[in-house]
Amino acid sequence: NVDTERVYLFGHSNGGFMVYRMACDHADIIAAVASLAGATFVDPADCIPSAPVHTLQVHGTLDSLALYEGGVEIGGYPAVYPGAVETTEIWAAYNQCSAVADLSRLSIDLDDHVSGCETTIASYTDGCDAGGSAELWTIVGGGHIPDLSAEFVPRVLDFFLSGGRGGVVPLPR
Repeated sequence: NVDTERVYLFGHSNGGFMVYRMACDHADIIAAVASLAGATFVDPADCIPSAPVHTLQVHGTLDSLALYEGGVEIGGYPAVYPGAVETTEIWAAYNQCSAVADLSRLSIDLDDHVSGCETTIASYTDGCDAGGSAELWTIVGGGHIPDLSAEFVPRVLDFFLSGGRGGVVPLPR
């Protein structure tokens, strides 16, 4: 029994690239994706999602493998990919969201290796098509494999359940 309005994907690194590919190819059945240290297609024309997708990009600014700013190789192999900000902006555009990010949310603590609340949030939620949005969680000082805090999984689940075609479903506390 699968609720086809609530199919969510999470991927890290190559898996993060994969969730965007799945969102491009199967937006009709995917409500939301979260990518940790991945990226979307460099050319927005390579992806034409058939429906809005609630998207989350999580990326460390010191990622030395999948660069925060984007790049032309990964691990010595050719791979042109956009940076974290551009990835989020591309999905905001696919979802018809305003091009202006809301930066008013407080920073959160996602990486136990970096002191304090190191993660900033940029949300693209204004004007989006129903079921779509784009959000970027930037782990300032975080690397490719962050030491994820106990907050990480509940926050990603909250993100998944807060939007998408399935609507808001509060998590039990």
